Amino acid sequence: MPILNVISQENLVNVAVVVTRYFGGVLLGAGGLARAYTKGCKIALESGIIVDKDLYYDVSFNLDYTLLGKMDNELLKNNFIVKDKIYSDHVTFKLIVKEDETDEIDALVSEITCGRADINLGQASYYSVKNGKIIE
Repeated sequence: MPILNVISQENLVNVAVVVTRYFGGVLLGAGGLARAYTKGCKIALESGIIVDKDLYYDVSFNLDYTLLGKMDNELLKNNFIVKDKIYSDHVTFKLIVKEDETDEIDALVSEITCGRADINLGQASYYSVKNGKIIE
């Protein structure tokens, strides 16, 4: 219960904390034992990185080279994450986009390409996010 109380006070979900005691016995008493587990849990949480898990989609689309600079600028300005660019007879952009921004990227690509680009919405995955940045 002491560990669960610390997790609840920190408003954390989907977390596991392991506190290992190498000293056994009853010398600490019930109160001392509770304090030891509480302190161990706090130390573990302070030394770890607490992240949010957000749902992102793999998004890809093809683009003519004439629109490459404009697309790069707009993606950078709107803080979209470009995972990869593949250069061939056209440029293939591969992005990871938050679940709630899929309509926004669709509108942006349609606007820049005058509706000529097909956007492929791929697999959804959860990514760890800390301070707005994806942690690999």
